[in-house]
Parts: sequence; C-alpha cells; structure tokens
Amino acid sequence: MQFYPADWLADCDVLSVGARGAWQTFLCKAWLARNASITLKIPQWCRVFGATNAEQAERVIAEIEECEVGDVVRQDDGRVTLISRRIERDLAAMGATQKKRSDAARMAAESRWNAERMRTACDSHTEGNADAMRNDAIPEARNQKLEVSITQSGRAHEIPTVEQVKSYAASAPVPISEACAVAFHDTQQAAGWITKHGHSIADWRAALRRYASLWNENEKAKPTTKPEHRQTKAATEYPEPKTKLPRL
Repeated sequence: MQFYPADWLADCDVLSVGARGAWQTFLCKAWLARNASITLKIPQWCRVFGATNAEQAERVIAEIEECEVGDVVRQDDGRVTLISRRIERDLAAMGATQKKRSDAARMAAESRWNAERMRTACDSHTEGNADAMRNDAIPEARNQKLEVSITQSGRAHEIPTVEQVKSYAASAPVPISEACAVAFHDTQQAAGWITKHGHSIADWRAALRRYASLWNENEKAKPTTKPEHRQTKAATEYPEPKTKLPRL
C-alpha cells in the first residue's frame, strides 16, 4: 500500500479529526481486503469507526460524502457502501502489472517449450536423414565421386603393391631411391591411402614424387660425416700417449 503524505493532506485536510481517523481505518480495511469498496449497515460502520452511536457514524459518512474524499452509495435496505477512488486506481494498476508479468512469463515459457520441441524435432529429423543417407545417399555419392575421379585422371583409386612402387621409383623422372619408395608405401599403407584431409589418394605416383622431393631435401639437410673427420675427432678426443707403456 503506497502512502503519499502530500496527497493525504490534500485530500483529508478538509475532514474533521474524527472523520479523518475513520477514513484511515476504512482505507486499511479496504486494502487488506483487496477491494476498493466496503458495504455495511450503519451499526456495523459504527463499530468499524469506533463511534459511540449510529448518529455519530452517520455524521462521519455524510462528512466524507460532502467533502468528496470518497464515494458513498446508499441502498434501500439501509446498507451504505464507501468507495476509495485511490485504492481502485492502485488495484487496477497492480492487476495490469501482474497481468503483464504473467503474460511475459507465459510467453517465455512457450518460447522455451517451442525451442525444445523444435530441437527435438530437428534431432529426430537429422537422425532420420542420417539413416537414409547411410542407406542410399552415401553409396550413391561415393559412386559418383569415383566416376568423376576416373574421368579426370583416367584411373581409379588403385592401391599399389610395394613392388609396383619400387618399379615406378626406378623409372621415375625424379630420383627416387628404393628406401624412399618402401618408406612411402609403408606410410600410406598405415594411413589407409588417404590424405591428411581424409580424401582418397587419386594418383599415388604423383604422391610418391612429392614424397620423394621432401625425402631428398631431408637427406641433403643431414650433416655429412667423412672418415677423415671421424679419425681427426677420435685423435683429438683420445690422443696417443707420449710415453709408450712396456709390454708385459
């Protein structure tokens, strides 16, 4: 319950002390009941206001109505309804705020539910497509890739034997040693004859030539150790003794 001193003084400054206290009691009871209006008979209002008799309660209600502090509705059966316009506005604003928050919460829940439902549907759809691709699409795609490879290179993805690799190395346009050819065959055999990107090797002869060029560069980069150098190094590290020891 919001209480604004300036508004209270502006509205209730015209009331007498007794009517001001009675109106404050009514506001508290109305707010606790979450209702801007209360309908009672005069004897009941007398007890609510703490009045000594019904005549005093009637004067308080008449003063509230005359000063237009609140709305008063009199019924034929003797009941009197007091209405607070401020509480009526506050309750309406509170209801609008609660409805806005409730709508926002419901929309957020529906959004999460739709996202979860869409994610589940996508997972199911993906699994179904994956099964279909494994059954139909992937073999067909592999056959198409094989046909393209045959058209471009003139040969299928063949896996050579070590003898074929050594035979080609002996007549290759670049120098390829037998050790390089064997190493190439062992390396590709262990890798399954696929590239580092997971594709099959379309031309193993071209791959061998590229492998041989790297092999030759590594061989050139190795330090050479000549026999004279080894003898000089041994003589430096292990010199002959100046005095020869006598034989036993």
